[in-house]
Parts: sequence; structure tokens; C-alpha cells
Amino acid sequence: MVIELHGKRSKEPVVPCVTMLKGSQRHQGPRIGSEIPKVSITTSEEQQHGHQLSDPRIQRLQSSRSMLSIRINLLNQQLKQNFANRVDNTAILTKERMYITKLQVPPYTEPVTLENIEQCEQELFEYESKFENWRKRLTFKELCMEAAASVSEEGAFALHRWFEACAFAIREGLFEGQSPISEEETLCLINSVEDDTERLRKAVIDQSLIQGVTEATLNTAWYF
Repeated sequence: MVIELHGKRSKEPVVPCVTMLKGSQRHQGPRIGSEIPKVSITTSEEQQHGHQLSDPRIQRLQSSRSMLSIRINLLNQQLKQNFANRVDNTAILTKERMYITKLQVPPYTEPVTLENIEQCEQELFEYESKFENWRKRLTFKELCMEAAASVSEEGAFALHRWFEACAFAIREGLFEGQSPISEEETLCLINSVEDDTERLRKAVIDQSLIQGVTEATLNTAWYF
């Protein structure tokens, strides 16, 4: 038995018409034990979340997060390539501890919604600023290591390489003051930047330990 509804789209009542089908024309329901098609039900909350993910502002944030992760990974590769094999050659530095442990991508606030997008953008801005600060400091360390490894034709350390490292520190805002013109002033500038960098690193480590990060983890990776 099939119930068909006949009628035009009007205000008039629709009269059901009953048609009798014979033999194989009869509609049969699913057999007992047969598989019942699964129905996917999407809640209004899921629909709203999916709609928010397509918001241009959220997409820009996610793209910027991915770009920061790429920059961190590239810097880690640079650290591994340029620092790991040079640590023993940096005795001339007052602070000879090199940061050969890789930087870790900071945890992000999830999920990103239109309600917390401003908070997430501010979070990313702070992460990018901290990363840029550490990138500059690690680049300065690399310049100092290159200067320590270089010698002039007379066999003395090439002072101009140290001047280049100091010029970078001043240009990037790691040191406030005049460019050094003597070996003593150069050493003073290097010590100042190294001391400040070590202080910042210790603060990062202490904060990580407070947040539950173990020392074993910090030996291989650390949040900046």
C-alpha cells in the first residue's frame, strides 16, 4: 500500500489517495538484520563553528600561526647546522653557553572563535615579538662565534668581525649606546648583550618549570 498525496499548492485541504499495488510492486521495508543506512546529524553548534572557521579574520590568524611555526622550524635547523659543531670554539665569550636546544612552538588558544579572536590575535602578536627577539639574539651569538673563529693574517683575532657583531646588536636594538672603537669597548658590549640574554633565558626556564615543564624536556626543547 502506497499513500500518495495529490493536490495543488493552495489553501485547499490535500486529499490523500490510496493506491493498491500487487505482487512485486508492493513496497517492502528493510529485512530484519539488514544494515540500516546511517544518518549524519549536524547540530546547530557544529554548523555555527564550521561557519566561523570560514571567516576571513580567523583564516588570516590560522595562516599567520602556520607561518610562525615555519619560521621557528627554519631557525631550529639553522641552530643545529651552525651552532652544534662550534660550541667548543667559543671560550672567548664570557657567556659561552650556546642555545643548541631547539625552540618549541608555543601552545595556542583553541578553538578560535569570533568571540575570542581578538585574544588569539594578541596572543600571536606576543609570540611573534618574543620569537623575533630570540632570533636576533641567536643571530648575534652566531656572529660572535664566527668572530671568535676568525683570525687575521698575523694570527690575531680579527677585530673587524667583532665590530660587525656589535653593529648588528646596536642596529637590532639589543644594545643602546655608541659603536665600540676599541677591543675593550667591544668586549663590554658583548658582555652586556650576553648577560641580558642569559637573564631572559633563565626567566623563560623558570616560568616553564612553574608551568610544569620538566628539566628533561628543557634539555631538548623550550618555549621562548
